[in-house]
Amino acid sequence: MTDYIKREDAKDAVINIVGWEKIAKYVDEMSKHPSTKDIDYYDALMDAEDAIDDLPSADVAPVRHGRWIEYGENKDGTHNICCSVCDGFFKSKGHANSCYTRNKYRYCHNCGARMDGGIENE
Repeated sequence: MTDYIKREDAKDAVINIVGWEKIAKYVDEMSKHPSTKDIDYYDALMDAEDAIDDLPSADVAPVRHGRWIEYGENKDGTHNICCSVCDGFFKSKGHANSCYTRNKYRYCHNCGARMDGGIENE
């Protein structure tokens, strides 16, 4: 499975390898006594940030988690099922928590929420 990360989190991870205090110290020292080593080090960090910025972005949406809620049985034996995220309604041959419903309807047909009983991620 492909992992998606926030660009700013990746840049922070690169910077946190060294630590902000060390970077501030290098910048301060470079302004007083620039050396090739310090400049190369700082430039490498900036190059890493630029490389992260240059990566292509992916078109992804956050995963919403929900559960099926049952609103009673119909005369024909079907069950009224509703999505906890969008209130999308449909009829199912099984109860909201039945194996039939959980296996056949793993995602809401209306909003796409994953029906794993969880809460919505931010």
